[in-house]
This record gives sequence, structure tokens and C-alpha cells, in this order.
Amino acid sequence: AAERYQLTTYNAYNLWILPIGRGEPPRDSIAVLLGFSAAQVGLALLLLAHALALVGAAFLPRPELALLWAALATTLAIFLLPTRVHERYLFPALVFMVLVWGVAANRRWGSIGLVCLSATMFANLYLVFAFWKPSIYPEALHTSAMVRAIALVNLAVLALVMLTGLVGVIGARMEARQGQRMGAAPLARRAS
Repeated sequence: AAERYQLTTYNAYNLWILPIGRGEPPRDSIAVLLGFSAAQVGLALLLLAHALALVGAAFLPRPELALLWAALATTLAIFLLPTRVHERYLFPALVFMVLVWGVAANRRWGSIGLVCLSATMFANLYLVFAFWKPSIYPEALHTSAMVRAIALVNLAVLALVMLTGLVGVIGARMEARQGQRMGAAPLARRAS
């Protein structure tokens, strides 16, 4: 399969659809950044996202939320960052988004992410599959601008997920430090 699929994207409205819109995707061996190919840049971004998810999961205070958050972050990254991705690769991220929403303390941001991801996944799947059925194909909606907008919303959801993990880690670290200060102060007073 690695030799069969060599284009930057296969109908996935992700990072690699942004430069082409509805155009024909180029091969992922083309140089895109400092001489590195699209495949190499996508892999580097994916590894970075996985590293951030691993670090975030290690430091989030609630283990059940940390595990689900890391799974959500990595499955979103798998859809959005590497090349050779199909539209169906977004399914696992939607499942983990529902699970994170179910255990999250603040459901407002989770609800926004869930609605956005559901809508963009539906739009991505509908526009791809309707292409083969001219009677239901919405030509007016399947424009380069619409495709790019869907991809940007997906990327914004990934940014939101990563940011909430980072905020959770920072908040947990601050609470731990505050707890240490509170616990240490009475001991210091007792010793004097």
C-alpha cells in the first residue's frame, strides 16, 4: 500500500489539502520545506504531535482523562498531519472526542470541538461520496474555498485539543506547587 498511495492527500480535508483546494494532489515526494519532502514534513509534524500527547498524558492529573485526551490528540494528528491520508481516518478521532467529552469537567469546549468535528467529518465524507452520485452532488458547495475552510476547522480542533491538554498540564502543575507551599508553610511555622 505504501507504494500504491503516493499523493499528499486522498480526499482528506487536512493540512495537505490547503495548498491545492480541489486541485489534483501532488506526489508527497516533492520538496515543501527547506528541501524536505511533504512526506518527511508530515512525519515530523506527526512525531511532534505524538510527543506532545505523550508528555501531556504523563502530566495530566486524571489518568482516565489523560489517556483519552492523548488518544484523541494522536488520532486527530494521524488524520491531519501526515501525507497519504484518506477521509475515513477521521473516524477514530470522532469516537475519542465523544469519550473525552463524556469525562471532561468543562464540557463547553468539548461540545464545540465535537460539533465542529462531526460537521467537518460529515462534510468531508458527503462531498467525497456524493462526487460519484451526480444527482446528490452539491457542486456549489464543493469549492476550493469550502474544502480549505473544512480543513482549517479540523486543524483548529487539533489546536484546541492540544491547547486544552497543555492548559490542563500547566493547571495541574500550578495546583501541585500551590499545595506544596500551603503544606510547607505550617511546618515551617511549627519549627520556629
